[in-house]
Amino acid sequence: QQVRPTISIDQDAEEYVDDLSDPAEIVTDSAQLRAAWHQLNARERQILALVAWEGLTEESVAEVLGVTVGSASSAISRARHRFRELLS
Repeated sequence: QQVRPTISIDQDAEEYVDDLSDPAEIVTDSAQLRAAWHQLNARERQILALVAWEGLTEESVAEVLGVTVGSASSAISRARHRFRELLS
C-alpha cells in the first residue's frame, strides 16, 4: 500500500492566503469549503478527518473503522472524490 505524505494544514493555509490578493476570496473559499463539508455524510467526514487532520495511514484508518485496508482505501478515495465534486 502506498502511504500518502501528510502536509501541514497551517503551512498550506498561510501559503494560500499569501497568494490571494483579495481578502474577499478567503471568505468565499471558506464558505464554499464549509458548505461542501456539511454536504458530506458523517462517514465521509470521519474518513477525511482521520486522513487530513489526524494524518492516519490507510492501515490506521482501517483499524479505526474496523474494516480491511482495501475497504479503507476505497472509502478514502470515494470520500476525497465526493468532496472534490462538491467543491467544483
